[in-house]
Amino acid sequence: MISVKANALSHLTDARYFASMEVDWIGFNLDPLAENSSSPPFVKAIREWISGPTFVGEFNYASVTEILAITENAGLDAIQLGPLFDYNELSSIPDSYTLFAEMRIDSNLPDSDLFTFLQQHAGKINYYILNFSHITEPLSVLWKDALVTLCQSYPIFIYCNGDAHQVAEYIQLFKPFGYCLSGGSEEKTGLKSFEELDEIFEKLSDLASK
Repeated sequence: MISVKANALSHLTDARYFASMEVDWIGFNLDPLAENSSSPPFVKAIREWISGPTFVGEFNYASVTEILAITENAGLDAIQLGPLFDYNELSSIPDSYTLFAEMRIDSNLPDSDLFTFLQQHAGKINYYILNFSHITEPLSVLWKDALVTLCQSYPIFIYCNGDAHQVAEYIQLFKPFGYCLSGGSEEKTGLKSFEELDEIFEKLSDLASK
């Protein structure tokens, strides 16, 4: 089955759900400058309730010094670096951490800078996340062709806001290493509908059995 990462979780209900679905990674926004970020003590508490997935600290604005201090405080072994991270500081992160690099895709045309970035950091970054969630129209033919090639060359996770059918289509067409899904707010503490996510995981299970 394809590797799955849950992004930016903010409560125990989501964490329990994704753990029950046996995802490989669950991420928490730990950036002190980001809105709705989680605290290291909160993530530590969640870890006491959840077993299975690897926890990922997600950052965008923070410096390397802040990232390493927060990650160590939360007891995490994996870090996700956002589009605003200063990659000149990348070498300061110890190799003991599993590293994700998220790239926000805003144009429906592939950018040559993306290809350069992937190649430049392939020796340090373990996984790349291509975030297409800000593109509302269908992916262009140029992007589709590029993604087929990129997913053959690099360990790429795709993230978009598609439904179960689109997720299945992208996985079959591009054959990425992984796929990112997101949680959301609770209706009230401990209560939330997972109907849409259930449909996605059902599709993933169907694909894995073929």
